[in-house]
Amino acid sequence: MNTEAWYAYAVVAAGQEAPHRLAILPEAPLAALPAGPVALLASPVPRALFEHDSPGSRTADPDWVAARVQAHHTVVAAAGPCLPFAFGALFSGLAPLLDWAAAREESLAEALARLGQRAEWSLILREDAAAHAAHLCRTEPGLAALAAQCAAAGPGTGFLLGRRLEQALPAARAARLANLREELAVVAASIGLPAQPEPRPGRLTLLAGEAEIAALRPALEAWAAVHEGSGVALELSGPWPAYGFARAVLAETLESPAPWSATRMPPAAISDLAISALAGQPAGSPAGLQPGLQAGTPA
Repeated sequence: MNTEAWYAYAVVAAGQEAPHRLAILPEAPLAALPAGPVALLASPVPRALFEHDSPGSRTADPDWVAARVQAHHTVVAAAGPCLPFAFGALFSGLAPLLDWAAAREESLAEALARLGQRAEWSLILREDAAAHAAHLCRTEPGLAALAAQCAAAGPGTGFLLGRRLEQALPAARAARLANLREELAVVAASIGLPAQPEPRPGRLTLLAGEAEIAALRPALEAWAAVHEGSGVALELSGPWPAYGFARAVLAETLESPAPWSATRMPPAAISDLAISALAGQPAGSPAGLQPGLQAGTPA
């Protein structure tokens, strides 16, 4: 049985050298493998470490996995514009990795050209649940009427009306967050930046260069000012490697089974560990943000 696997970090332009960073494992080499019009950043790793049913597996160790997430992101961030793989992409050998790239080389090269020198930015709606609920009880007619009835009612009726209000608020909060996200998408589109919704509510992702972000910033500031004090604040996070863009590109080009991956951890667990590992990363956002608009790391 082959004891070696190849860990893939990202697709980069042909001729690009591997960044001088520690690999997914401190002792592993980091290579830029030519693949036609693109190259692959990858490292050979011991297969047993990543295979959940192996006696030598470390995939059940959260600290070990969090350190590997951090190493993955460090390599991707140092690579510059690239199509990063999600954390945990392993191939059973060098040949399967190169075959995977060869079957998609034109699509991958075209995606890199579309990416250019742009980075990924996130528009994040941060909710203060209590403040948001209070705002809705003041401004949403149905909830405002129910809140007024609750305040005027006696103890028994007030309790029942209060329960109705509590039950109605989560859906109202979610609906407003969805509407606000749509508003932000329109704001971004107004300067020619299409924004894609993220799986988590209240988030949008867009690809942009520094000049485009500078043009977008005043519109975001104006939007944030309108909604100030409503229990929802806007955060601009970036620049980041194009994980979301790459995820969509790789899904579009997936004409055969996904890369062999032995981590076999629940996606939510990997996501939580990735969030934890990246929490200490500097935002990398340009200085000079106007009041009311924050910059930060993913949460």
